[in-house]
Amino acid sequence: MKTISVLCQKGGVGKSMTCLSMAAGFHDDGKRALILDVDRQSNMSFVCGCMNKKPSLRDVIKGRADIRDAIVSSPVGDIVPSDAFLSDEDLVSPSEIQCILKAVSRRYDVAVIDCPPSLGTIVVAALVASDYAVIPTQPNSFGYQGAKETLETVEALRSRGQAVQIAGILPTMVNPRTNIHKQFLSVLADLAAEHGTRLFDPIRSSTAIAEAAALQEPSFYQYAPRASAIQDYKNFYNSIKEILSDGN
Repeated sequence: MKTISVLCQKGGVGKSMTCLSMAAGFHDDGKRALILDVDRQSNMSFVCGCMNKKPSLRDVIKGRADIRDAIVSSPVGDIVPSDAFLSDEDLVSPSEIQCILKAVSRRYDVAVIDCPPSLGTIVVAALVASDYAVIPTQPNSFGYQGAKETLETVEALRSRGQAVQIAGILPTMVNPRTNIHKQFLSVLADLAAEHGTRLFDPIRSSTAIAEAAALQEPSFYQYAPRASAIQDYKNFYNSIKEILSDGN
């Protein structure tokens, strides 16, 4: 089972929708996908229709439930829902998420981890469990700084022997007609090159993404297949498939 974490220190950059694009793509391709929602905001759990479901990931971490009992079916694969009370203090060790996933690794082809907008213990534990990290960010100064600090965190873990690789930076909510977004895309390309990773093709701004989330339509490739952003996410998913294939 390959595991991909989606993370950025900056919030509101489309982490959950990026996770959803991969989960929906794997599901549509007939792959067995597991989503792990480790963000206490539970956006991914909401879209998949299992917000506030019990047992949650926190119950698994606290030893009150087995991960097999916390798994919920969704239209884009299985998901372990988050909990509003989930915090860094719930983790005993950085390898805890890795141990939790190991118990079900034979059941799935891929796991996607939706991380909170922080670089705390839970995010570190997600990275320890991961083969790849995807860093979504918006093309602005705050997004740039968040991506930069996130890259540095992943590289620090790699320097301490962790195997996680940086799959790349994904610009989201992009208006390619504005000069400021064009400038920041260039800056993000330089940042990616500096860290020896790739800059994925950008995800354009689109109301279809927000609509799909609000209507709890996780299968957004079917919800609005012609929307620009959803076409962009499909292209991103195809890039991820290539990365996983090359890594085998």
